[in-house]
Amino acid sequence: MLTSLRARFAALWAPVRARLVDDWRRAAKAWSTWVAAIGAAIYGGITQFPMVAAGALSSLPFDLREILPQSNVLALILFGLIFGLKFLKQGKQHG
Repeated sequence: MLTSLRARFAALWAPVRARLVDDWRRAAKAWSTWVAAIGAAIYGGITQFPMVAAGALSSLPFDLREILPQSNVLALILFGLIFGLKFLKQGKQHG
């Protein structure tokens, strides 16, 4: 009974199965994917360990801290960078 249920489910699911990205191997090599992953990792680290991030920021010289943009500006810069890199020709992977 279990195998027949699995077969029926597989038959129902097969036409519905969707792909988020048509060519995931090429998408995994894209610069925008790497920048998004690195940005998410940094943001996750800052969110998970705020005291470490505050300590690292406070150890920077005052002049350098004044130059750094606020977090909302950094988020907009990261978004613009990811968006721009999505449309940039990236070597051999575009054919």
